Amino acid sequence: MSYDFSLLNDKDFELLANDILSRKIGVDFQSFKKGIDKGIDLRYASNNDENEIIVQVKDYFVSGLSKLKSHLKKLELKKVRELNPKRYILVTSVGLNPANKEDIKKMFSPYIQNMNDIIGRDDLTVFLSRHPDIVEKHFKLWLSGTVVLKRILRNGIEGRSEFVEAGILKRIRIFVPNSAHSIAVDLLNKNHFLLITGAPGIGKTTLANMLTYQLLAEGFKLTFVRNIFEAEDLILAGKKQVFYFDDFLGSITMDLKSAQNTDAAIVDFIERIKADRNKRLILTCRTILLTQATEESEKIENSKIDLSKHEVTIEDYTNFDKAQILYNHIYFSKLRNEFKDVFFINTFGFLVQSINLIPIKIN
Repeated sequence: MSYDFSLLNDKDFELLANDILSRKIGVDFQSFKKGIDKGIDLRYASNNDENEIIVQVKDYFVSGLSKLKSHLKKLELKKVRELNPKRYILVTSVGLNPANKEDIKKMFSPYIQNMNDIIGRDDLTVFLSRHPDIVEKHFKLWLSGTVVLKRILRNGIEGRSEFVEAGILKRIRIFVPNSAHSIAVDLLNKNHFLLITGAPGIGKTTLANMLTYQLLAEGFKLTFVRNIFEAEDLILAGKKQVFYFDDFLGSITMDLKSAQNTDAAIVDFIERIKADRNKRLILTCRTILLTQATEESEKIENSKIDLSKHEVTIEDYTNFDKAQILYNHIYFSKLRNEFKDVFFINTFGFLVQSINLIPIKIN
């Protein structure tokens, strides 16, 4: 198994390093908000020494080894000498061979105790392969794993831009798991059916795509739904299927009046999905159309299915959600680092703090 660390922003990568080192060493590390770090990304303080262990986390996945070593020599070495830790650990997403590690160890002598305290991309990959629970905790990393990504591509439908590798990785990179995502996962696990509503452009399709990726990774086969009668014809007994209907009322609202039994077919199909543990149904809908449909259709209004209990509504994002989304867009943009730093440190850096990611699995 290999993982695409380029999908993680610097805070994501730092959180991953914290989890790995906490597991490896058996201590709890302090983590700090975005800003001038004075040479400290993570720290373990004992009663005898506030700087017992100092950790620096450097992704440099794109920049590469030469820029990493230059940065360490010009900027980090001075900081480490001033901190004078008992132990210094470097974690990076850059691939390192034994000679590279030896050069870095000499540079930071005597603070780096041995080569095991220089953790490169291959070391991370090996450790994560032995600890899948940490991978699952880091949502983006789990979805981008080679085995998981192959399952998504195999179970998706070829030719759809949302489900080709480049599109998937782009969406994973920018996506920020938030409360709506957690609620949606819970509802889908419980009911097998989820209705995502909200205003146009609020992120309904993005959330539906991420949930679908998770299901495809769990072995479900994707079926895009164009109309409700087509969906009925495509159900396969005993097979794990996820039916995905984007903006479903936008295309059939008129049919509720003109087409015979369309509303009854919708209700029957939802009930059929809810009763089958091997099936999932994800619908996205503009709030105004859902209101209109329930007003115009007695069968939907009077059905045993309480749509509100199967619905997640994407409301306006909190300031913290907005900060994380903006952070990702800027971090993964092609802006030069000096321009990015203007945003990260001076504008909203105080909002970008550690995020506790929990394992969220659809089953």
